[in-house]
Amino acid sequence: MKKGFYLDEKHRDEVVSSMAKKLADRDETMVFKKRSDPVPLFFVIIGICLVAVIAVVALVSFGEKEVEQPVAAVESAAPASPVELIETAYERGEITINDYGVYLTNVLVRYDSVPEAYRVERPMIIPDDIFIRLLRVWKRIRPELRVTILKDIPQLEQMVEDMESNRE
Repeated sequence: MKKGFYLDEKHRDEVVSSMAKKLADRDETMVFKKRSDPVPLFFVIIGICLVAVIAVVALVSFGEKEVEQPVAAVESAAPASPVELIETAYERGEITINDYGVYLTNVLVRYDSVPEAYRVERPMIIPDDIFIRLLRVWKRIRPELRVTILKDIPQLEQMVEDMESNRE
């Protein structure tokens, strides 16, 4: 018995008999409450499987979009360089070989002299790329124009000499 909790003998016997009767009748409402209807394990497993399948499908489809979109965004966002624009115009026959040489030289030396159609807001200019392109067409450019290009780009002269000595 708990301290400070006393039952008289008569009252105690009533409590004990009531408890014995409840236990005999299996009346468990006073001891523990049962769940009304337990959820079958089958439905719990199906629910977990469905959630897992949906999560996998979402991750796979999200991952594919994530890979494709940045590549497309970078390609469309990057403007063509002036060298590429000039090269494309030459390949299409819009400019002559001599114009091609002059425009490439101007990209390096006097960017403001490059026609507006071939300029970009923030040009990325790689001198070696321009040198290589000029050397590819060097023999087809008019001799007077070659002299002018060499005056504007003196370091190209050594490259031309090396190229001509390698061909001999």
